[in-house]
Amino acid sequence: MASRFGKVDEEGINELKELSENENTKKSTEQWKNVFVKWATERGEEKNIEAYECVDSDKTLSQFYVEVRKESGEDYEPDLLSHASSLGATL
Repeated sequence: MASRFGKVDEEGINELKELSENENTKKSTEQWKNVFVKWATERGEEKNIEAYECVDSDKTLSQFYVEVRKESGEDYEPDLLSHASSLGATL
């Protein structure tokens, strides 16, 4: 009887991730990364989001979500900020 659980190496997992990523999600994540870098630069924070430890990233991203504004200074709609939460997934 075949096993219910197959074995997949790291390369196979990465291939599956790449195939399953939505192109719009990739673009949105890159856009929010760029906004984060601008915010971090202005605040004197680490710009490389991947460099954060989990506890630090939670605190920093929470601060970012509260402070981020459109370039015009207007607030983002709350549902749009949910897309920014994809930044945390990059860690």
